[in-house]
Amino acid sequence: MSAEGYDWISYGENVAAGYGSDEATIKGWLKSKGHCKNIMSPKFKEMGIASSGEFYTQVFGARR
Repeated sequence: MSAEGYDWISYGENVAAGYGSDEATIKGWLKSKGHCKNIMSPKFKEMGIASSGEFYTQVFGARR
């Protein structure tokens, strides 16, 4: 994130593969204690999500 110029104070990431659909991936993250903690964390103010084939990533951050 720093290499892309994002001046962060906190950040996190969720990754997934093989769920079969966007909806199933989100449901999987929400059922996972660690992934859900990232999604619901009040310390993150921004989020980006991307997919390529069966691979998903969700990036969270808060700027300085």
